[in-house]
Amino acid sequence: RTDHVDLYMAHAPDPRVPIGETLEAFGKAVKAGKAAVVGCSNFSALQWKEALDLAGKGLPRLEFNQVEFHLADQRVEQELAPLCAQEGLSILAWSPLAVGGLTCRYPGDRRRSESLGLPADKASALARVLEKAALSQGMTPGQAALGWVVSKPWVASAVFGASSSAQVLENLAAGPLDAGLTAVLDRARGLCLGKKQRGDPDRRPDPLQTDERLA
Repeated sequence: RTDHVDLYMAHAPDPRVPIGETLEAFGKAVKAGKAAVVGCSNFSALQWKEALDLAGKGLPRLEFNQVEFHLADQRVEQELAPLCAQEGLSILAWSPLAVGGLTCRYPGDRRRSESLGLPADKASALARVLEKAALSQGMTPGQAALGWVVSKPWVASAVFGASSSAQVLENLAAGPLDAGLTAVLDRARGLCLGKKQRGDPDRRPDPLQTDERLA
């Protein structure tokens, strides 16, 4: 029973339609009061920047980008996060639990590996740290994984799936992590993914070795 939507987005780039035409249509929806904020989904940094450069003179900005982002995926931090910081934009994270792989409920290494997009040994290592880190704070692994995502200053929200009301309630209880737990997970993912995280100091203690709770 509403005549408007809060968020209205282009679900994916359409190579057949110039982005300026899309912005014109969005501008009409905003002007008519049908959409409060407009954005995009699955746009690359280059595609998003192209749309931003056209904004103004009646064309709205795409204020958010709904993209896949979770503990085992570095692409957003490498490409989109700098643009968010520069332009005051936001990310809506979809699949923040990596299709359930970060809930640590999957019994087999193969399924976890496929879900996280990592080799089996690295996927298992990341899952072990996540489980122990979550336990140390009285959380489930899924809550810790969600909390890590929404702790990022450029993440406005996370869109999760669930197969039961219990899972919905569990996920809704998640919140931003404290600095200590965030550092543990940042360091673990840096080791497992094999790349230095943006903004990660050259030298910092290895929490996998120094934190007795995770030994």
